[in-house]
Amino acid sequence: MHAIMCAMDENQYKLIQNTQIAKVAWDILQVAHEGTEVVKESKLQVLQTQFELLMMGEDECFNDFEIKLMDIVNQSHQLGDPYSDRRVKQKIMRSLPDRFESKVTVIEENSGYIDMKPSEVIGRLLAYQLKLIIAWYV
Repeated sequence: MHAIMCAMDENQYKLIQNTQIAKVAWDILQVAHEGTEVVKESKLQVLQTQFELLMMGEDECFNDFEIKLMDIVNQSHQLGDPYSDRRVKQKIMRSLPDRFESKVTVIEENSGYIDMKPSEVIGRLLAYQLKLIIAWYV
């Protein structure tokens, strides 16, 4: 119980200050952070909808899109429903504007695409965006 209490701030401590059993304290903190199972399920449904509807805007920079996508992916993972690497890669590839079409084709036709992690795909797309920016200024 002492370890749980030492690892929290004052507001969290107030939730469990009169609790003597570690399991009870843990359950209280879990509900406070994740909500009940009903709330957790509702949060997951909202995240799933956000994931499905997320598209990169024509004028949006890839970095901003990546941050939005990974925020959804990370929140879902924290709530116990992680997205597979395959699903994240598919989402990235089908959510980009037309200016990325040629790069998407090159990445998908790469023989190692199936084994690529989302971070590798993101890295290639970031590099491509930088080349587009440089070409625009030259």
